[in-house]
Amino acid sequence: MTISAVQRQSQAQILPQRGCRFIVGRLLKGFALGLAALIVLGVGYQAIATELDRRAYTPPGQLYKVNGHQMHLYCLGEGSPTVILDTGEAALAAWVLPSVAQTTRVCAFDRAGYGWSETRSEARDALHRAAELHGLLEAAEIEAPYVLVGHSLGGLFSRVYRSQYLDEVAGMVLVDATHPDTFERQGESISTMQVIASISSVAARVGLMRLFSATQSFSLPEWANAALLADMASNQYWDSQRADLAAFESTLAQGRAAGDLGDLPLAVLVALTYPEGPPREIERALQYELAALSSDSMYQEIDGAGHNTLLSDPQYAAQISKAILTVVQSVRTGNPLTR
Repeated sequence: MTISAVQRQSQAQILPQRGCRFIVGRLLKGFALGLAALIVLGVGYQAIATELDRRAYTPPGQLYKVNGHQMHLYCLGEGSPTVILDTGEAALAAWVLPSVAQTTRVCAFDRAGYGWSETRSEARDALHRAAELHGLLEAAEIEAPYVLVGHSLGGLFSRVYRSQYLDEVAGMVLVDATHPDTFERQGESISTMQVIASISSVAARVGLMRLFSATQSFSLPEWANAALLADMASNQYWDSQRADLAAFESTLAQGRAAGDLGDLPLAVLVALTYPEGPPREIERALQYELAALSSDSMYQEIDGAGHNTLLSDPQYAAQISKAILTVVQSVRTGNPLTR
């Protein structure tokens, strides 16, 4: 075989190999360009949709400057003590607000980074959350005494608030509140939640969490439902979730250090959505421990309710309102809840 024949045979073997690599390379390049285009479109879509939401939904309450950042506070009614609803977002308290307002003054607020409240760069642990609420109430000139109503993580924040501002809190209602030892005793991983929150924060920037929020719905009044879903579609909401979870270990430690409540009038309301078995009994035991924080407490399990439907479903929210007013009446008369 001549040299030229050998060269032709060698080229014939190399060309298909080069051709495969070329095709694969072109496909990968096309995929990368397509992905980049989708990301750009997603970012643009998210930015435009967020701005449209901002224009469409105006705050029902007032905005106040707290350490240079605006916070939203929505108050109804007159009378003392003032009920402060810590549900994370004022919209989630939309059924409870007008009901309690028939008897006394009641205020709901958006925590920094949620709803109509601007985000802040400070840590998101319970002590900082308590300080920002205290600053908001001072800015709005809402005078103590307060009955604090904390739902979920807001229950833990309420306890820490009371430990810092002891003379301001006259009563408390814990609505399916977070116990500081919940995750440890349930065997749940905080680090897994933190990873999911970080992924969600990134996904929000290309509009994916907006698509997720479009599949959700709450049995709230129309304005509250729309505002809550719009917030859940925003970058700020998921960034705040990530920040809250980043500070979660500190928040739980601060909750453990908050101490008991003495003889403070306390109502503990629970939605035991767990199936029968150990998880349900662990959660019940945790909520019993919260009720035992005060020597003057009442405990109530609300049949059929879920963690969020306790507030968002009007039939369950009515029971929450009733318990709040029971504590208000105890504060006003000085009569213990357990009498």
